[in-house]
Amino acid sequence: MYRTLLFLISCLVGATLYAQKPVGTVKGKVLDKQNKLVLPLATATLLNNKDSSVIGFTVSDKNGAFEVKNVAAGGYLLSLSFTGYKEIYRELTIAAEKPVVDLGDIFMENDTAMLASVVVRVPPITVKGDTTEFRAGAFKTKVNATVEDLLKRIPGLEVDRDGNIKSQGKDVPKIYVDGKEFFGNDPKMATRNLTADMVESVQLYEDMSDQAKFNKIDDGSRKKTINIKLKKDRRKGVFGRASAGFGNNDLYEGTLFVNSFNDAQRISVVGNISNTNRSGFGGGMGGGGSKTRGMVMSGMGMGGGGGRGGGGVGNTDTWGGGINFSNDWGKKLSFNASYNVNSSKSVTRTGSYRQSFFAKDSTTFENASSVSNNRNANHNFNMRFDYKIDSLTSIQFTPMVSFSDGSSSGTDSSFTRTRMDGKEWASISRNSQRSNDQQGLNLNSNLAIRRQFHKKGRTLSVNWNSSINNSDGSGSTESPYYFFSKDGDTTLTNQRQKNTSVSKGFNNTIGVSYTEPLMENMLLELNYSWMNDRNTNDVDVMAYSAISGKYDSVDKAQTNYFENKNQHNRFGGNLRYQLKKGDVQIGGMAQFSTLKNMSFRALKGKDTTMVQKFVNLAPNASFNYRFTRTSNMRIGYNGNTRSPQILELQDVRDVSNPLFMREGNPNLKQEFMHMMSISYNKTNPDNFLYYSADLSGGFTSNKIVSNIILLDGGKQLTRPENLNGSFNIALSGNLAMPLKRTTSGKPSPLNLQTNTQLNYNRDVSLYNSQKNFNTTKSIMQGVTLNYWVEKFSVGVTGAFTYNDASLNLQAQTNNRYFNQNYSTDVSYNIISDLRIESSFDYSVYSGRSDGFNQAIPLWDASAVWTIGKKKNAELRFGIVDILNKNSNVNRSITELSIVDTYSQILRRYYMVTFAYGLNRFGGKRTKSATGSFGAPARMNIHS
Repeated sequence: MYRTLLFLISCLVGATLYAQKPVGTVKGKVLDKQNKLVLPLATATLLNNKDSSVIGFTVSDKNGAFEVKNVAAGGYLLSLSFTGYKEIYRELTIAAEKPVVDLGDIFMENDTAMLASVVVRVPPITVKGDTTEFRAGAFKTKVNATVEDLLKRIPGLEVDRDGNIKSQGKDVPKIYVDGKEFFGNDPKMATRNLTADMVESVQLYEDMSDQAKFNKIDDGSRKKTINIKLKKDRRKGVFGRASAGFGNNDLYEGTLFVNSFNDAQRISVVGNISNTNRSGFGGGMGGGGSKTRGMVMSGMGMGGGGGRGGGGVGNTDTWGGGINFSNDWGKKLSFNASYNVNSSKSVTRTGSYRQSFFAKDSTTFENASSVSNNRNANHNFNMRFDYKIDSLTSIQFTPMVSFSDGSSSGTDSSFTRTRMDGKEWASISRNSQRSNDQQGLNLNSNLAIRRQFHKKGRTLSVNWNSSINNSDGSGSTESPYYFFSKDGDTTLTNQRQKNTSVSKGFNNTIGVSYTEPLMENMLLELNYSWMNDRNTNDVDVMAYSAISGKYDSVDKAQTNYFENKNQHNRFGGNLRYQLKKGDVQIGGMAQFSTLKNMSFRALKGKDTTMVQKFVNLAPNASFNYRFTRTSNMRIGYNGNTRSPQILELQDVRDVSNPLFMREGNPNLKQEFMHMMSISYNKTNPDNFLYYSADLSGGFTSNKIVSNIILLDGGKQLTRPENLNGSFNIALSGNLAMPLKRTTSGKPSPLNLQTNTQLNYNRDVSLYNSQKNFNTTKSIMQGVTLNYWVEKFSVGVTGAFTYNDASLNLQAQTNNRYFNQNYSTDVSYNIISDLRIESSFDYSVYSGRSDGFNQAIPLWDASAVWTIGKKKNAELRFGIVDILNKNSNVNRSITELSIVDTYSQILRRYYMVTFAYGLNRFGGKRTKSATGSFGAPARMNIHS
């Protein structure tokens, strides 16, 4: 039924694809009248003869030729313009008997008397080097739309229901507003709180670290980034929104977002409160917040799950608030600071079914359930100072402070059956109680001093990073375990203990970089860094004494003090050569590391000290080449080290769960990772066509893996070891293209996006000290079809994922999974002030344990009334999970087991929400974006 519904909607959308009049083409060639040279990048604008409205536009190519395609029959006026030349007009007619109008050579005359004022018309898309800029006004959005709604309209960008953004298949983790951070590192603070009608343009590019941007040396830190440029008249004023919603079963939601902008001085305040499992400060007029959805796979990276809507896992009450301040004092000092706090309380109920494979003829089946009560509070404070001492010297200081306080308590129960030697019997039963409290304090600061010299390319920079990470925790457990033998014998193990742990970490890193131009296009960089890292973990475990009736017996096996020191000296260099259409960079580093571990175990009553020394050599290389102004290729390689964490090193056995015990390994070595990639991107701003392909892979030497050792009674011990043999390969391709034919230069209302991913991953582990290869193969194909007109929009998405996982020592865990996800989003303005919105998801999961193979239909709908003369208020009535079918299931695969898990989830509910927007700007107040296309002009493409 549900797939039939999606099929019918797709057919209705597709039926509009070619419902247009016969179309024609206007073409010609632009030349200079005096010297007869061609004029590339001249603007050809086609106007309606009756009302002078813009029909379409294009720019001339390198040979001066232009074509305005897909023009309906009728009379038109062609305008040709080029800076420094007199504008030319030509009247023409497109008819069925003569659909192509060839104007031949058109000669433009120099304009020696330039006009005092020039009207600048901005095209929908502009390509400037590695930056693609989209003019916001060219993309239609609904009234009171957020920036997130605008991004969904831009070709090549994907925004999921949780607000996560991808560009050409890659995550976009950073969003700036007018080139500056907005509320720290959370992109949704900008996309879900700023409105689309405030935006002048959206810039998409690959950002690098501040250090790389300063000395022009690529350090491998490139990340997809969006910069939101606000309109000039929206940079001064007071604006914001407030909303409140109430639903059945005492559900509620509330948000607040207030801003005061005065050019560079900007103050923003946010707040939220909810008990519908929504998280974060997102949510524009009548919406927002994260929504739980999708099956999740862990371990070998396979599987999937269901669940969406406001109904997240468990029942969660949240509240939070934050403030952001930024200002520029003169031309030398720039300041940005933000503080936010959030608190949550939740109750979570889960159940699971675990199949564990211990030998070819030994398998256990565990049914388990748990109830957890959790409380968390977090405080985060970030600042950034940028000070220019003079035109050549600058200082940047970025301190950060975070504090967390949390507690949890709960009960766990399980019942296990064992099958071995053709027999099956009840083997283990447990019913435990637990409680934990944890506090953490993190301090981090980075100071950078950078100096440019008068000789172009010569720079010197010094960076100092310092961090302190402290946490204190305490907890208690009471876990009676009953073990039953196949002969009927019963053994009871009752673990009752209390524990405290104190962890402290301190890190200092100092780095120096110097660049020197060797010739006009060649730059040499020399760098050095010193790091000193010290971590301690002090664990005290007290067991319950039946004699005293108190927790006063030291558990010597688990009580331990551990100290880890890691120090390195790193010497490196890079050579960068600038090509006409790209650049080449080669370099490398030599790292000399000393790893020192000291352990005091109560069981042994003495210190143990171990010192290890390592020398790592890591080359790096990159090649960037731009075939044209709109297409480029990037090839890169780099290597990096990872030191073992303190819990991986601490040689004390954690027996808090007697069935799954863990201990560290002080003999661990550093990992060394080799990573390679090649990517190609092509952008066609004239017809809104985008495509990209990426191939990446890597392998790790001395990878820290798990050695799972089987013990008597179905118990297992996990210990980390170093091992070689793991690698991964990934291939992806992305395409965004218009399907509906439009006049040149106008965005198509009907667009297609596809995403293809192929992954092959071979991990390695140890099973009873035997090498075990975990191989995962996956194929994912996603297709999205979006259709937008002034009053109606629909999006249809389909995604199919095939997963195949295998382990050479445990063939029982080999499994194949198929995940199918279909979704439809519809918005329709019945009348000017009434909008209907609906979303429908249908997810099909197969290949799991009985009871976990599910087909989940999820349907949400709402009616939205826009209120007031200024259209700045909304009343929304919405229903989440209309069919009451929401579910959350999960599958994970490890070296020895397959685990299927389900969680209680908030299901069908309704909510009435009122939202009000305040917009008082210094300039003239404009309406929300309604899709007015405006007058286009030259398609500016710069190298």
